[in-house]
Formats: sequence, C-alpha cells, structure tokens
Amino acid sequence: MGKLIILPSTFQGSPRHMQHNYQDAMAILRKYGSPDLFVTFTCKPTWSEILNALESQQRPGNRSDIIVRIFKMKLTELLDDLLKKNIFSKVIAYIDVIEFQKRGSPHAHILLTLDLCSKIRNNVDIDNFVCAELPNKSVNPRLF
Repeated sequence: MGKLIILPSTFQGSPRHMQHNYQDAMAILRKYGSPDLFVTFTCKPTWSEILNALESQQRPGNRSDIIVRIFKMKLTELLDDLLKKNIFSKVIAYIDVIEFQKRGSPHAHILLTLDLCSKIRNNVDIDNFVCAELPNKSVNPRLF
C-alpha cells in the first residue's frame, strides 16, 4: 500500500496505452489524410459458433471467454477481407479499436483510408459501398 506503480503502455486500458493509441492514430491521419469509411463490427451472442461451443445449461453471458475468442476470430477474418481481399477497394491505412458494451459484448470500430483511385467522390461511388433495403411488408409489417 502506498507504493506508486506506473503501468506500461502495453497494459490495455491504461492512460498510457490510450495516449499511445491516440498518438499512433494522429500520425496515421497526418500521413494518409482523413479516413474514408467507418465500419462498426458488433458481436452477437446468438452466433451459431458461440451456441455450439456452450454446454447444455450454459448461456452465452456466462462464457465471455468463448464470446471473445469467436469475436476475435471473426474480426480477424473481416480485417483480412478488408485489407487483403480489398472488398472495399485498396486500403492504404486503417485504425481499429475494440470496446466492450455494458452487457460485456465486444464490438470494434474500424477507420479505413482508401487509396487515391478508390476515394468516394460522388453519389455513384456511395452506392457502390452502401446498400439499404426496406423490410418485407408481409414478413415484418411493423418494421416496414
């Protein structure tokens, strides 16, 4: 008690870690400019992979270790699709942050900076990236 302990910047959630991440993000923005896309990736406790890993009486809220492990695997796959398979065109820089909701479910925020040829400049470019659909009136009349 009474002994001062300074946590390293590698300790997740510490003030030094947050400052380190902020400095990294500002350096990326300075070099590559403003991001073009903001992607949110949220974990669903009802994913089949999570439900299949639970034993008979367990609920997803009781096994956060399974939830986090499967979320990380799916996030890695999403980042692979975004960065290596170029589903949104060529990404030259990205920043991602993983947070936990009040209920304990993880979610990630991802900022993507596209190369100069892939920048979004007009409404036709936006239509290539964004798709919105109205729910079916007969299946979901309330949502419609």
